[in-house]
Amino acid sequence: ELTMHIRHWRQVRDLVTAGILLLGVLGLGGGLAAIQVFRQQGIASQMDGVISEIEPRTRQVKTRMRAIQLVDSVLSHRQRLATLLGGAFGMTPAPVVLESLTFERTKEELVLRGRAPTTQEVLAYLEALKQLEGVVGVHLKHSTRRSTPTGEQTSFELVIEQEHP
Repeated sequence: ELTMHIRHWRQVRDLVTAGILLLGVLGLGGGLAAIQVFRQQGIASQMDGVISEIEPRTRQVKTRMRAIQLVDSVLSHRQRLATLLGGAFGMTPAPVVLESLTFERTKEELVLRGRAPTTQEVLAYLEALKQLEGVVGVHLKHSTRRSTPTGEQTSFELVIEQEHP
């Protein structure tokens, strides 16, 4: 019976030792996990500080980028319109008289109103305008042939469709 008691005592001692070792390993693992969480919280708070520091600058940059894009859009639009107007005026033959022009921004159309001695000259002008850079199409909205004290005149309205960017 003493042998059994000694064997039982050794088993209890071995189990207690294993339990203490297991508790030590669990405690060490928990401590390491806590240290890792603490480090991550420190890094997160540092990153929050950096983010709060650069956030106003980021907003300023975004605002400036929007302004730059708007200015670029307006300048590009005006440059295309100036090119179109220069081309239209440059292609206007001497007998054709332009009386008014209107630019419809929403439609990207330039409307030219004028007069010419003949309908043929109006049609030739229309064909010449079709060759302009950035022009998608040109069509005759209306023309009217009239007798005036100086002779026959054709009043016209041309619509020049500009290509969309």
